[in-house]
Amino acid sequence: MTINEIAKLAGVSNAAVSRYFNNGYVSDEKREAIRKVVEETGYVPSPQAQTLRTKKTKLIGVIIPRLNSTATNLVVNGISDRLETEGYQLLLGNTGDDVSKELKYLQVFNENRVDGVILLSSMVTNKHRLAIDKLKCPVVIIGQNVEGCNCIYYNDYQAVYMVTNFLIEKACKRIVFIGFNDADISNGKQRRKGFIKALKDAHLPCEDSQISTSDIKKQSGYLIMESLYSNYPDLDGVVCASDRVAVGAIKYLQDRGKRVPEDVKVVGHDYSDFSMAITPTLTTVKYHYEEAGAKGAAMLLNLIREIPISANEVMLGYEIIENDSTR
Repeated sequence: MTINEIAKLAGVSNAAVSRYFNNGYVSDEKREAIRKVVEETGYVPSPQAQTLRTKKTKLIGVIIPRLNSTATNLVVNGISDRLETEGYQLLLGNTGDDVSKELKYLQVFNENRVDGVILLSSMVTNKHRLAIDKLKCPVVIIGQNVEGCNCIYYNDYQAVYMVTNFLIEKACKRIVFIGFNDADISNGKQRRKGFIKALKDAHLPCEDSQISTSDIKKQSGYLIMESLYSNYPDLDGVVCASDRVAVGAIKYLQDRGKRVPEDVKVVGHDYSDFSMAITPTLTTVKYHYEEAGAKGAAMLLNLIREIPISANEVMLGYEIIENDSTR
């Protein structure tokens, strides 16, 4: 069975059949006629032939920092749902938070002719920019605001500013912050700056010793909380840059005999499964990760199809979800 035969049986042109299989415009009447013939004959177009004809592989490379992350999983779900409806398949590259692997995957995807790349990265270095510039296909970055690049990102600065104010409005006056390294501009630097600005605007103490950094392991939240507590034993509020870190912080406070939220109020970030799996349940900041994935995929599709986009930098909002850790 060939496209010519499909066209004759459906009573349409070869061009209409070609557009049908390549997601181009076909009138509803012709689309239904082609669909019936395809269903009756069981015809499946050859991927190799389509690639040769359209110069498109229908493959999208997606580079992720880690698999064991609620945020990453939601973003990938959003990407997958949007792209699969357009006939694309994902090639997933898990880097384990290794920057060198991110650069390697950019090279691999460039050599293997994907139609586009979506990069979820905790940082974008000059090496990343050079690798992106070498790509023969469009790239969308999710999670970081990178000047001159197509990106979907979150309002991390404002989110931490507002959630810190949320604690201040609950009469917290001695607040500490557990965040990520500043090399991660969004999750690290922007969230830290939002915390500092909120304290300064409220004329509350803001010393370097109130701020510490953590990796994503739960134990690190525990250990860093221990260090902060030794400096501020009378602390009454903790802002954590992730729910996972907040779980460790709460565990330490409870081991010290502190009651959460009566003695110390704690907030996290990401609205992950952790937020509802601990006692007390965790007040947290919810970012719209699935929406970010869908919007990133839609932006990439427009770039692949050379359709003008209204903006190449899109910032998404957030919600503060109050639970028992601050009530």
